[in-house]
Amino acid sequence: MGKIELIEIKQKLALRTYNDHKNQINCLDFAANKRSFISCSNETSWKLYDIQESKGAIMTCQAAHSDNIKQVMFMPKTSDIVISGSSDKFLKLWRIEDEITQVSQVRLNESIEKFILVNDNLLVVANGNLISLVQIDEAH
Repeated sequence: MGKIELIEIKQKLALRTYNDHKNQINCLDFAANKRSFISCSNETSWKLYDIQESKGAIMTCQAAHSDNIKQVMFMPKTSDIVISGSSDKFLKLWRIEDEITQVSQVRLNESIEKFILVNDNLLVVANGNLISLVQIDEAH
């Protein structure tokens, strides 16, 4: 089972433990507000947390992909735009409001393993034996 622990390092004290994932956790990212974070695992859904909430994920993006999600990331300076990449070869852009809605998607030739944002709207994506450059337009 995938487990996330928030730990106070100076006192070596576990503040919160979340057991919402059934499988290995692949990625975790904090929002610009430093109160929210997202996580993904070898599952097809990703989860949103509020560090003030001790009961677990406050939202789940069910069936976000058709295969394991390898990475999720908040767009810089935001707490409401998320990018996810999966073994299903799709990069997807999501907006978080009262619910999670898909804004756009792009299909690459190979499984997505990792991506980094190199400026406000350009992703470098490791997918299979390729490195792809993907322009992100969060205005959709």
